[in-house]
Amino acid sequence: MSLKIANFSKGKPMNVLCFQTVEEMTTAEILERLNIHKSFKIQSGTTLRAKDKLSLGKTRVRTLRQCTEQELIYKKNGKIKLQLETGVYIVGDSVYNQRDLYLYYENQAAEEVKKLLAELLTALPLVLTEPDLKLRVQQQQGCFYPEDTALYKAGNLWGPIWEHLGWLIYAVNGAWSRYLSNPLDRRLLRQLRVRLRWLRAVLSFFRPVFKISDCKSWQQKLRASGLDLGSIRELDVMLLSLEKLQQATEEGQAVPDKLHKYFTKRRKLKLVKVKKSNTLPHRTFELVSLVIWLQGQPLSPNYVQADFNKVVIKRLKKWGNTLLPSTKNTEVLKDMKKAHGLRIRIKKMRYVLLSMTEFGHGNEKLLRILKKLQDMLGIMHDDYVNGQLVRKLQINGGKAQREEVLLFSGWESAKVESSLSQLEELWQEFGEELEVWKKRLDK
Repeated sequence: MSLKIANFSKGKPMNVLCFQTVEEMTTAEILERLNIHKSFKIQSGTTLRAKDKLSLGKTRVRTLRQCTEQELIYKKNGKIKLQLETGVYIVGDSVYNQRDLYLYYENQAAEEVKKLLAELLTALPLVLTEPDLKLRVQQQQGCFYPEDTALYKAGNLWGPIWEHLGWLIYAVNGAWSRYLSNPLDRRLLRQLRVRLRWLRAVLSFFRPVFKISDCKSWQQKLRASGLDLGSIRELDVMLLSLEKLQQATEEGQAVPDKLHKYFTKRRKLKLVKVKKSNTLPHRTFELVSLVIWLQGQPLSPNYVQADFNKVVIKRLKKWGNTLLPSTKNTEVLKDMKKAHGLRIRIKKMRYVLLSMTEFGHGNEKLLRILKKLQDMLGIMHDDYVNGQLVRKLQINGGKAQREEVLLFSGWESAKVESSLSQLEELWQEFGEELEVWKKRLDK
């Protein structure tokens, strides 16, 4: 990428955005839809064929890249350059189709880039993706390590922060695309929500190094994008709980069929609202705007010269110190609001530790405990939410519905009581391991 950027900008630094079409399209179809407003002068294409090797975990595999590159000259602004690359990237036995649109721009052209992208996103189904093909494959294969990248090693604060946030933004955009193409799939909804929360956790972790008002604004936007999804997920949890109860019910016993039909209908109605307020162009544009903000390197003046390792250690200590006092008191686990607040902080800490693998030596036990706590507190929260969902039916529902609510509530309570007895013991173990972990950070 660096050579292309240098050629386009004559030595001036440029930012790069990379998009991939989510539909199978020919080069001619892509160009036709890109240039629907005749905004580009399309240059003749050049063919590229290159062999290389790529590390996937501990394995080195051969790669072959065959593609056609075409430059698109944007007539309205010479500070914005586009290049279309179509072809294949063969990694070992796997073939990755390449339908990539690279957009290079200088920071001064950021607002013009947004206007251009608003047009392009109405013409083409695009998602953000990692510009570097090698890093892209590593990210998709789950063997991407930010600390191994050139930008991370550049010796400044922004490089490592971008590497930790960038791949998560690409993952969120991809998850939106998959979910919106099949919104009935509960698994895709869960994957999208996990990636959104992960991105929000890491952004929150780095918040002090950014200009605070801008960062808070982005946190609020990302949170808002997941609110409707949360409502659907709550209904999914209810339906899943009812299905588990049905499976556990012996033949001849009553099953909560009416409750299942009622909440299935509610989910369908909620989904109609979500589909109206969430389109792929809308979500892609939002995430592109986040990338453009980050590529402007919006660091707080107090942190411009800060050392990345010291910043991370200081933040990890602060997060640990915030959680530690709560581990001395198991009563907080019985207060649902407090327990839910703890679960959110535990999830954020787990996501950050999973991201910061370069600081993860010896964290395996702590991560296992965090995952167990997250799951157990999640069971308690699901029971609380399920209780809220059936409360109105318990009062206003018909006789058959009220009977099913009583059956369901009794089954849920037994499940929570079992989890709570294990939770108190695990909570104490968490406090002990947190103390050990904090001492490791001091070394």
